Amino acid sequence: MLELVIFDLDDVLYSEREYMISGFRQVSKKLSKIKKDQDELVDTMIKIYEKDPSHVFDNLFSLVTPNVSNLKLFVQELLDIYRNHEPVISLYQDVMPILTNLKNNCVKTAIITDGHEISQRLKISSLELCGKIDHIIITDSLGPNRKYWKPNPYSFKMILKKFNIKSNNSCYVGDNVKKDFEGPNMLGIRTIQIKRPNAIYSKEIPKNLLNRPEFIIKSLNELNSLKL
Repeated sequence: MLELVIFDLDDVLYSEREYMISGFRQVSKKLSKIKKDQDELVDTMIKIYEKDPSHVFDNLFSLVTPNVSNLKLFVQELLDIYRNHEPVISLYQDVMPILTNLKNNCVKTAIITDGHEISQRLKISSLELCGKIDHIIITDSLGPNRKYWKPNPYSFKMILKKFNIKSNNSCYVGDNVKKDFEGPNMLGIRTIQIKRPNAIYSKEIPKNLLNRPEFIIKSLNELNSLKL
């Protein structure tokens, strides 16, 4: 019997692309002193991201501020603005109905999310999730150097222990086959991949059985029809 549903955060409960654009808008306010058209700056950052998501601000350097003397300081300043901004984001439309349904059926809910701790806390605050979810773990807060980020199963063990629920009576909903499902699969937690439109990792292919989810859905509404 299902007693616990654990959710990932990014591209599961809200659109990470929406967050990205929100962050780029804050960065553009800083850069508009150099180049005034903020919309153009946001469009430029999106195009850079789509080609190379790991080095957006490095690649922006030569396009926008060729006269800046210190690339490292410039990039770090933009990263800080991006990570520390209060995001303008919203929950997907199917989130609140499923949370309400789970609560009405006495099913516990949790979130396990990777990512920069301050950024994740700001996202959670903006989405007002603290009063909607029974327990939230930001893996970045558990130890240094991303030690407990997924696929490390430690955070999943913490959730099961907190609620005293067996793994086969719980499920995890994630989106990224590179790292999301290995930990819960190792523990016997049922695994579900949600493929949102325009999600960043929706086209990734699992490399082995441990990375493979048991179910694939397109909407959280489908949780009601799965045989868990």
